[in-house]
Amino acid sequence: MAMNATGPAWGAADIVVRAQRLDFDLVALSVLLRMKVSKILDEQIPAKQAGPQSAMAQAQGLPPPTPGPSVGQCVELMVLNILSGRVALYSMG
Repeated sequence: MAMNATGPAWGAADIVVRAQRLDFDLVALSVLLRMKVSKILDEQIPAKQAGPQSAMAQAQGLPPPTPGPSVGQCVELMVLNILSGRVALYSMG
């Protein structure tokens, strides 16, 4: 790098861009949990009722199928994915 009268002379070859991951998933999750995002969303959007698969499983003596994640849990995880850079906003839709 050359020096001139005003300071260092930067060239295009001198610029280095680095991306570093910010590991704040636990902090973001604790904020979402304190805000009770999952609970509020689950109160507004009720869970789906058990379908015919659970009735068929019960008739055959099988254990009932495990319920999937709630809407609130899905929203919390999507927010964490966006904040950590695993999912870009423009690719969602």
